Amino acid sequence: MTRRNTVSEAKKPDIVIASFEKSLQWIKLNPKPVCIAGATIVVLAGLFIGFRFYEDRRDERVQYLLSQGLRNYQEFLLAGQQDSLTKAESSFRELLRENPKGTDNIARLYLGKISRAQNRLDEAHTYYAQVAQSSGDPLIKKFASSALQELKGSK
Repeated sequence: MTRRNTVSEAKKPDIVIASFEKSLQWIKLNPKPVCIAGATIVVLAGLFIGFRFYEDRRDERVQYLLSQGLRNYQEFLLAGQQDSLTKAESSFRELLRENPKGTDNIARLYLGKISRAQNRLDEAHTYYAQVAQSSGDPLIKKFASSALQELKGSK
C-alpha cells in the first residue's frame, strides 16, 4: 500500500513547479501589469537608496556643525575670543535650522550658554525653558533646570 502511494505521489507534479508554470503563463498573458509592477519596484528601490544617501549626508553635516560649534565654544572658553563665540553661535543656530531630532536640545543648551556669556539673559532663559519642556532625556532636563535656577538667582 505504501508503495502504491509513493508511485502515485511521484506521478503528481510538484506544487512548486506547478505554481511556477502557472505564474509564467500568467506573466505571458499579462505583460503590461508585470512591466508596471517591475518599474514601480525599481522606482521605489531608487527612491529608498536616494533617501538613505540624503540622510547620510545630512547626518554628516549635523556632526560637522556640532563639532565646529563645540570647538569654537571651547576656543572662547580658553582664549576669551569674542569671534569664536560668534562662530559657535552661528554653528548652533545652523544646527537648529537643520532640525535633527536629538541634537536640537544640545544646540539650545549651548545657545543658552552663549547668550548668557553675552549677557542676553532673557534669550538664555528662553533657550533653557525650551529644553526643559521638550527634552525627553532626564540628564539634559536637569542641566536646563539647573541653568534656569542659576539665571533666577543671578537676577
